[in-house]
Amino acid sequence: PAPGAVVFVGSSSVRFWRSLAADMAPLRVLNRGFGGAQFNHVLHNLDRVVTPYAPRAVVVYVGDNDLAEGTGKDAQRVFDDYERFVARVRDRVPGIRIYFLAIKPSLARWARWPEMRRANAMIEARADGDDGLVYLDVAAPLLGDDGEPRDDVFIADGLHLSAEGYAAWTRVVQPRLLADLGPVH
Repeated sequence: PAPGAVVFVGSSSVRFWRSLAADMAPLRVLNRGFGGAQFNHVLHNLDRVVTPYAPRAVVVYVGDNDLAEGTGKDAQRVFDDYERFVARVRDRVPGIRIYFLAIKPSLARWARWPEMRRANAMIEARADGDDGLVYLDVAAPLLGDDGEPRDDVFIADGLHLSAEGYAAWTRVVQPRLLADLGPVH
């Protein structure tokens, strides 16, 4: 792919975003999501799935699998890995803007939501103090008026997004990328 696209990287929530190119138009994007990804996997593969493309910006969705039941990881570990990710991306692509998609609440991992919310808050606070970092709250649109995950934004597994879930993400992500970056032809 030609350099200068917006690279989306992260777990299966990115990999399954099959409408990503259309949803982000007129921005030029590359989908480099891979199933099961945790921060350490993204860091390990950074020089294969992100930096070779000389991205204009990076959008990352990771942390969901890190905080799944049984991993032994907590919000502080996710935040520390986020800091490592930011440092490595900036080292390889100076001046790049990095967008973090909030870890999503889901039906399948609802018991882990308090820890996910804590990680989100830490990353949001970090992004607030840095013009090159942006926290995008794609979690709130997935919650109903009762504060619990909406059924219609997930497929049957209760973890991965439905078309409506991706539409909710698009309504947050695409306008912000366009405002910050302008269209890429």
